[in-house]
Amino acid sequence: MPDFLIIGAQKGGTTFLYNLLRGHPYFKAAVQKEVHFFDTPKFSLGVDWYRAHFPPQQRNDSRVITGEASPYYPFYPHAARRVAETITQAKLIALLRNPVDRAYSDYQDTLRQGHEVMGFNEALNLEEERLRGEKEKILLDEDYRSINYRRYSYLSRGIYVDQLKEWHKHFDPEQLLILKSEDLFDRTLEMFNLVARFLGLPERDVEVSKERNTGRYSEPMASGTRRWLQDYYEPYNKKLYEYLGVDFGW
Repeated sequence: MPDFLIIGAQKGGTTFLYNLLRGHPYFKAAVQKEVHFFDTPKFSLGVDWYRAHFPPQQRNDSRVITGEASPYYPFYPHAARRVAETITQAKLIALLRNPVDRAYSDYQDTLRQGHEVMGFNEALNLEEERLRGEKEKILLDEDYRSINYRRYSYLSRGIYVDQLKEWHKHFDPEQLLILKSEDLFDRTLEMFNLVARFLGLPERDVEVSKERNTGRYSEPMASGTRRWLQDYYEPYNKKLYEYLGVDFGW
């Protein structure tokens, strides 16, 4: 079973961090980076199916660690409880990116995949309608799969404080390492070794030149939209800073 999970946030650098970990001699990657066991109908396949995605945790008589990174986990309502019931001692890593930039990156990715036809402003205005009642349906029926909830939650996924509170209901705060994505991007070696210490790995140099998982944007975000998003997230960010005791400066 995995020693740790990178639980998001989506578009927060999870692939970048996971690829850095791949270069550590005492880490073995899962069969795929995103197993999505705890946030999809795959959960009904059982623990043995999940376990089969991870390698033996032994290397030259030394124990290695393994883990996965599924960035829908923090937003999916049943994931925290499922993880806690399945791998109680797991360590968790959350990468939190400026929610304004995260929302636009999420939108652009959905656009590239052909799942979005609206402009960014229109998509933001439609989010409430697209998501109306979907979380309630998920909570009532664990077999219900909401494409809209997963795909069009550009704004909602950036309200980090509510998501973290849910995970803290099920895990000791010491099990959850919370990092600012921008710190990982800007001070990669320092942040990587912080992660290594958290996971019990020896510190080491990493190739900080490794490319991030970035995609081309169809166009830059409009300045007026950015100001609107900054105003929208201001009260939520303030609650996050108060909850964590850290000001991320967003």
